[in-house]
Amino acid sequence: MKTCIVILIATAFGCLAHAATLATINGVAINDDDFHIPKEIREAGSDRVSAYLSYRIDKAVDQELLYQGARKEGLHEDQAYLATLEAEKAQQEFTAAIQLVNHYENNIPKFKTAGDPNAVSDEAIDAEFNKNPDLYKRRTAEQAKMIIRARLADEKRRELYPSWLKSVLAVTTVEADGRAVPADALEDAVDRNLQGGVHEGIGPLWQAILDAKELTLPADLDDVAAADTIAFTKAIGEVTVKVGKSSILLSETSPMQAIATNGAALRLDAWLFFVVKSYAVRDYAQAAGYDRDPQFFETAAASRAARLATPFSHYGGLEQSVLVKYYLYHGVEVTDEEIDAHFHENAEVLAELEERTSPEKVRRQIEQTLTFQKVRERRSELLTGLRLLATIDKP
Repeated sequence: MKTCIVILIATAFGCLAHAATLATINGVAINDDDFHIPKEIREAGSDRVSAYLSYRIDKAVDQELLYQGARKEGLHEDQAYLATLEAEKAQQEFTAAIQLVNHYENNIPKFKTAGDPNAVSDEAIDAEFNKNPDLYKRRTAEQAKMIIRARLADEKRRELYPSWLKSVLAVTTVEADGRAVPADALEDAVDRNLQGGVHEGIGPLWQAILDAKELTLPADLDDVAAADTIAFTKAIGEVTVKVGKSSILLSETSPMQAIATNGAALRLDAWLFFVVKSYAVRDYAQAAGYDRDPQFFETAAASRAARLATPFSHYGGLEQSVLVKYYLYHGVEVTDEEIDAHFHENAEVLAELEERTSPEKVRRQIEQTLTFQKVRERRSELLTGLRLLATIDKP
C-alpha cells in the first residue's frame, strides 16, 4: 500500500508519465489515472496528498467490490436502474452546464470590470456607511469598508446582468413540447426573477409549460399525496423543454424531483427560469470557447472528484456510481411500525417539528433517516461478505 501512495504522489507532482496499477480486485485494476487530486491538496504538500490518496484508494477498492457484487446479481439490467441512470446523466449534464455558466459569467470582461471591488471609490463607501452606520457598529472601520466595497461592486455587476441576459434569451429558441415559448414570456421571467418586486400568480413562462399539457395548477402543491398533485407532477414531468441546442425532460431536473417528494418548497417560476437561462447561457459560453479554458477544466475536475468522494459513489464513472447506489438501496424498506417507533422515541423534538410543518413531512423525514441508516448497515454487511470471497492485491 505504501508503494501505491509513493507512485501516486509522484504522479501528482508530475514525476511519472504513465499509469500505474495501485490495486486489483478480482483481476480488475485500479490505476493512478482513475484519480483526480484537487489543486489545493497538491499545493498542501506530499503529506496531505498521501493522506488524501490513502483514503481514496481504500474507498475505490470498496466501490469496485460493490460494483462487481451488483453486476453479479444482475442489477445492471434492471429497468428501474436503467431509468435512474438516464435521469442521473441528465442531472450531470445540468450540473456541468451550471459550472460552465458560472465560469463564463465570472469572466465576461464588462462583468469583471463592474464587479471589481477595487474600482469602488472611497467616497461611495463613505456615503454608504453614513446612510446606515448602525449596521456596522460591531465591525472595525476596515471590516466595514471591505464589506461595503464588496457589496457595492456586486450591486453594480447585478445592474448590468438583466439587460445582458435578455439579449441572450432574445436570440434563443425555447419550446415546450414543440410549442414556441413567446419572447415576451422570457423577458417577463427575467423581470420576475432578477428585478425584484412582488408578482401575483404564475408568469407567462410557466403558463407556456401548462398550456403544452393543457393543465391548471392544483389547489395545494405542498400536499404531495393529493391525487391532483400527483397527476400534475407526473404530467409536468413529461414535458420536454428545448432551449437552444438542448432538450430537457422536466422530470429529470432536480427541482422537479424535489417538488414530487417535498411539495412546492421551491417557487415554480424561479426554478424553471433557472433551467432555461442556464442552458441558454451555456450555449453562449461554448460558442465563445470557454468550455476549452484550462482554468475551467481544473474547476470541473475538482467538482467531479468531490462528487465521487461520497459513500455511494465509484471512482470509475457515472454508470458505476449509480449502480453502486442502486445496489445499496435495493430491497431496503422502512415499515410504518418502524416510523411510529422512531417518532415515539424522539417524541419531544418531532412533535414540535410536526406543529411547525405537518405530520406528513415529519413522517417523510423519519423515513429518509431510517432508510439511510439501513443503507449504511447494508453497505457494511455487503462489503464484509464480498471481501471474504474476493482476491484483492495492493502492491
